[in-house]
Amino acid sequence: MEKKTIDSISKQSKREKYVPLQGKASRIALTVLCIVLCVIFVPILICNSVLIIKGLANPDEVPSIFNISPMIIVSGSMEDTIMKGDLVFIKKIDTDEIKKGDIIAFFEDKFVVTHRVIDVQIGQDGQKSFQTKGDHNVSPDLLPVLPENVVGIYIGRIPKMGDFAVFLQTPVGMIVFIGAPILIYLVVVTIRREIYVRRNMKDKKEDETRI
Repeated sequence: MEKKTIDSISKQSKREKYVPLQGKASRIALTVLCIVLCVIFVPILICNSVLIIKGLANPDEVPSIFNISPMIIVSGSMEDTIMKGDLVFIKKIDTDEIKKGDIIAFFEDKFVVTHRVIDVQIGQDGQKSFQTKGDHNVSPDLLPVLPENVVGIYIGRIPKMGDFAVFLQTPVGMIVFIGAPILIYLVVVTIRREIYVRRNMKDKKEDETRI
């Protein structure tokens, strides 16, 4: 009986050392997960909120962060270079830097168009303008683009992220975007707690059986 008791105490001590290590690993995993979620979601949420506020405050201007404006492509005029549904990034620059072959975003009436510059023209009055054309279009745009109508130059894109960006700007999208990380966190904490409780109950039953 004494031997069994000693063996039981020895095994219990090993389990007591083992369980905290498992708990520590779970806490580390949970911390890493939370950090990853914050790194991904928080900057996007902040940027999206700033863009919405700027857009509401200045509806006649394209909102930007650090002189870069994200825009959603809604037509296929620039395919296959830029596809419909892509999220593109436009950087504000001095129009004197724009040259033939650059892709620029510009106002056409109340809409913003993203097309390629096929010619830089200088009028008799010295006024500069840009002849533009969509890569997928057969003909150039009808009217030249004046410097004051230029939003900026194209610097990159994220394929097919435009629809997701539109969703994030809706009230439902904002709620989901904020609620998703919180929900994931709560689920992870609940699962971790349930595993810990079941493990302790199992160990307790094993100890009672040996005794």
